[in-house]
Amino acid sequence: RIPPIPPVRPTMQHQHHLEDQREEQRSQQPSHGTHISMSNSNTNDDVENSVTQDHDDLQGFHQYHHGVEHHAPEEQSVITSVKKSSATTSGLLRRSIVAFVLFVVSMAVVWTCYYYLEKEGQDDFEKSYAQLSNKVVHAVIDQQRTIRRTMRQLASFVSTIVKTTPDMEWPAVTIPYFYVNAIDTMQESRIEYISINHAVKKEQMDPWLQFAGANYEAMVEESHVLQNGNMDKFGGGGYGYHPYITMINDEVLKEGFNGDASVFLRDDVDRPIYFAEWQHCKAPYTYGMINFNLFGHPFSQGFLKDMLQLKNQTLFFGTAPYGIPPGITYTAEAHEAAHDEFSAVDHPHSIFAVPVVEDPADPQSEVVAALSAGGAWDAVLYDLLPEDVEGIYAILSNTCNQNFTFEMVGRRTIYMGIGDLHDTSYDSYEVVADMAINDHADFASTTGSCKYSMRIYPSAKFENQFKSSINRIVAIVISVTFAVILMVFVGFETLMQTKRQARERTKVFLASNVSVSEK
Repeated sequence: RIPPIPPVRPTMQHQHHLEDQREEQRSQQPSHGTHISMSNSNTNDDVENSVTQDHDDLQGFHQYHHGVEHHAPEEQSVITSVKKSSATTSGLLRRSIVAFVLFVVSMAVVWTCYYYLEKEGQDDFEKSYAQLSNKVVHAVIDQQRTIRRTMRQLASFVSTIVKTTPDMEWPAVTIPYFYVNAIDTMQESRIEYISINHAVKKEQMDPWLQFAGANYEAMVEESHVLQNGNMDKFGGGGYGYHPYITMINDEVLKEGFNGDASVFLRDDVDRPIYFAEWQHCKAPYTYGMINFNLFGHPFSQGFLKDMLQLKNQTLFFGTAPYGIPPGITYTAEAHEAAHDEFSAVDHPHSIFAVPVVEDPADPQSEVVAALSAGGAWDAVLYDLLPEDVEGIYAILSNTCNQNFTFEMVGRRTIYMGIGDLHDTSYDSYEVVADMAINDHADFASTTGSCKYSMRIYPSAKFENQFKSSINRIVAIVISVTFAVILMVFVGFETLMQTKRQARERTKVFLASNVSVSEK
């Protein structure tokens, strides 16, 4: 602390100077009586001025004695203005720096929170997709195994019936209660139909046609009675029985079906072996498909070759809309009833077949028949995901250069169109399900059938389920909080600066008044 400055007492020389001034003033006073009052008045003024001067002299001496610089009021005002401007600039710079720091910190906090919330959502998306895609893969493979298992069981049942029943010999046989066993297989595999096609060698043609002509009406009636209890849903003979082996008309194969069912089939060509359709489940609407050669299509010869070679494998044809015209096997209404609102007749269908061997105990014994079946893929690929999941895409592909896109929406599989329609930005998430289930060493080397697989991808619709708006809300709340803090800080600093400026103006005002009074 600085010690207080002691009062400065005038020196003796200064006191003698003051006395000389007073003496000089007395000697100059007029002697005329008429000027006494004025002289007295002047004398008083002089005395006062002298006293004031003495005070100023003492003050100046005091300031000089202590090294204090004395400024005029005008100079003091300039100095005050400079200090004020400097203080204002310094305060503005300080506020700007603090505001900038708060802004940067707030942005860093907001970005960090949003980043980790989004990352958590991304992690949830990837984990959920990994679990669901794995579930789909296992479900698809299990479903394909179910098809193969149930078809082989039905083939074994047919083979066993003929093998163990006296006086039954291929091909002239009708399997008792075929409909009952076939309908169970259809329901478990979610397919639309199953038929049994008897292998008829060229030398067996005449005995087969005699057997078929004598038994086709009773065979069809039995299936209707078992299915419906009567023949009310049978369409009659409008599209009648063919007493010969048939195949699809060449014109239909080249130009497509024109709606005329009467030209759909024609006599088959000369072949060493035929697979003639006999019993059918569900019960057929007409007799039209009896004696239809399953392998009469030109493109099916490789399929037949593979089936005869592998013997115990379930093989698939290519994929196409259902090809049998309405009114032959089913009415249009009956076929539509086999589909729900998520499926349709013109959606991709596939036909597959499993051989029936002569001896059920020997899978490598002679092939005596083939079970053929078919269904829509969007109906077959059912119940693969939980009900509340959507936006997972499945690309059904085969080795016959076909691709079809489906979207899995809960338990349903919705057909989207031909080709691979998935979002390629999700290619890195691809998961593949091999649907070509087999247990034969030569299966992979065969080329006559189509081997299927399914590629699974997520989509933006699926990913968006994990992008919660809460992340954005949290980021907005944090941003608003920091904005309010920043506004309060700026407002407080502005208020304090205003008060400081007011105090400065007051000081200047008081200082100027003091200067004027001293003058």
